[in-house]
Amino acid sequence: MEHLGYETASIIQDYLDSNEPIILETAVDALVQCRPSDIVEILLDHLRQERDVDVKYAILKGLGELKDSQQIVVIRSDFSELNAAQQEPETETVSSVLMQYLEDENEDLAIVSMKSLTQLKSS
Repeated sequence: MEHLGYETASIIQDYLDSNEPIILETAVDALVQCRPSDIVEILLDHLRQERDVDVKYAILKGLGELKDSQQIVVIRSDFSELNAAQQEPETETVSSVLMQYLEDENEDLAIVSMKSLTQLKSS
């Protein structure tokens, strides 16, 4: 599935707008398999707003499956607001996001974050 292309990933990404956790989990799994170039940004953006624990779990697990994503830096701020204030954008790495979940009150999220970090470090 890794080489299915941008159009396929775009269609799958549309399912991230669903309100059904099982659909969201499946969309995350499929996107991880397709690996569009902006997969890390897509997953981290969705993780920030997601409330369902099972969907968060799928995202954290998926981040660990993305080889060479450990040091990817994701810009977190809106450029238009930054330009007006002449500030630098906030950035984060995949590893730093996963590390935030190591102390999550939900032990499943903490465990999957640890596994994902281990996968990234070994890749």
